[in-house]
Amino acid sequence: EYITIDASTASDGSNIVSATELISGGRIVVDGVDALGGSVTTSENNDISLATYDSSFGDLSAIGLTHTSMIFNADGTKIFVSDASLGGDIYQFSCPSPYVVEGVTYDSVTFDTSGQDAETMAILFNSDGSKLFMIGEVSNSLFQYTLPTPYTLTGMSYDSVSFSVATQTTSPNAMEFNSNGTKVFIMGATNTIYQYSLPTPYVLTGMSYDSISFSTASQSTYARSFTFNSDGTKIVVMETVTNNLFQYLLPTPYILTGMTYDTKTILLDQTGTARDITFNADYTKMYFTNSTDKAIYQYSVGTYSMDITAHGLTTKPTVAYIKGGEDLTFVSSTPTQYVGTNPRS
Repeated sequence: EYITIDASTASDGSNIVSATELISGGRIVVDGVDALGGSVTTSENNDISLATYDSSFGDLSAIGLTHTSMIFNADGTKIFVSDASLGGDIYQFSCPSPYVVEGVTYDSVTFDTSGQDAETMAILFNSDGSKLFMIGEVSNSLFQYTLPTPYTLTGMSYDSVSFSVATQTTSPNAMEFNSNGTKVFIMGATNTIYQYSLPTPYVLTGMSYDSISFSTASQSTYARSFTFNSDGTKIVVMETVTNNLFQYLLPTPYILTGMTYDTKTILLDQTGTARDITFNADYTKMYFTNSTDKAIYQYSVGTYSMDITAHGLTTKPTVAYIKGGEDLTFVSSTPTQYVGTNPRS
């Protein structure tokens, strides 16, 4: 995973460094020598408490009434939105630029899921867009579909493969895969996330409940959606009554056991009913659907700034890295920007 560090010399001769991710307890090392006072005290990635509204939104008023879920395709040029108010439909939109929601246009391409469930609550793709998964609130089941053209609803068909989650929840409303499709996580209206295993990645056949769950009821009265951060070490939960986001920590990536509240939250700028949350590919942007406004709102995910008082970075280093963390590669003609490459043990 890449990190960017911008260093500038302060009046006292120290360097002010801001970074998207630093390893807690690490030290800045320049040309093999620890930078003076270079102790890193904070480690953050995709911290929702620092997110800010971009004053940018996409208009979804052309379709449906109750937008329940949204997902991007792999390159951010398409958005797919589910609707639970008109018998269960999925709609396809085009973005004017990758992951830019302002100016989205409806492709006039729709898929009707009412043959499986009339209340489409959440949708997900597999890793290459050849499969789509839908969870319905009437049947309390997860359904699997095939797309002949990746990330295109035209010609999509039901695989006649499903899995019922009714034993765990009678009102499923959100779901997420882990990074390789061997786990699926489903949220119910009781503010609880449930964990399941798939013996074959992104195939529902043989899916089973792991008997592992986590309740967010201490923070939210109606958790409506959730998503993971880039490495599965955090979950962001969206509360649809107050439009608050809550952040949680997972000691083991993509495993709910030991999950704890991170005591970090943010109140979204918009009122109305927040329905679903997702990130762009590099997790620098956050999006949520609002069924009251019939819109997708775009936020920038914040990063921490810290003064590491690291002297000696006013000349171009040969090698710089965070000890116990990431290599830093010099990428500009002045010593102001360094980009992390591979983790260093």
